[in-house]
Amino acid sequence: MLDLSSFEGEVFDNLSDVKNHMLKNITQNIEKMINGAAEVASQYFPDAPPPESPFSSEAVTSEQFDQIKVELEDGQLANVRLPPEFRDPPQ
Repeated sequence: MLDLSSFEGEVFDNLSDVKNHMLKNITQNIEKMINGAAEVASQYFPDAPPPESPFSSEAVTSEQFDQIKVELEDGQLANVRLPPEFRDPPQ
């Protein structure tokens, strides 16, 4: 049995807590990178309009995506939902 009291870091009771912790961390890091890029952009392009926030409060619904099936290397089929910008143009 592993003694977790000697472990430096957080210990989680379940996978849901691990997932939430990881998502929180990655979201914070992405926001830092975006804010840093916006600061650099404002220094080099002071006359440019401020960029739109990538963190839109507008909800995305599943109806906005086309679902297709993709065969993976191992032969397994995966359902993939494509946003409008990745769809083929109508013919």
